Amino acid sequence: MNYRSQEILGILLSVLALFVLLSFLTYNPLETPFGLSPEISKKNIMGIFGIYTSYYLMKSSFGWGTLSLPIVMGIMGYTLFTRRNLDLSLKISGYFIGIGIWSSILLAWFGNFWGGMWEAEFPGIAGYMLWHFLIGIFG
Repeated sequence: MNYRSQEILGILLSVLALFVLLSFLTYNPLETPFGLSPEISKKNIMGIFGIYTSYYLMKSSFGWGTLSLPIVMGIMGYTLFTRRNLDLSLKISGYFIGIGIWSSILLAWFGNFWGGMWEAEFPGIAGYMLWHFLIGIFG
């Protein structure tokens, strides 16, 4: 990959990371992409893209732990744009992904005691299932 395309890919990845982060920060669990009306799409700062992105990534993966995803995308975009070595960026990205998964498991643990949206909404489906799996193994 030549330097020009690597810089363009880094910029695109950083901009996408910013869009995903903004859609996550303005996420409302009560907004669903089914039956969207014009007034609902105005609540999320990124509009319909933000509703779809935050709904599917938050619900079907690790809930609020997926806030690490735009951070990792931003780190990788910066690394590609500045043409730095990928080794350190991959190590830091791995740490952020681990923090996201563990925070999702911690949110599922809190949800066990508090109930409501803490149970499966905030940790996400994958985080809740992973917590349930760990409880089944370790008790």
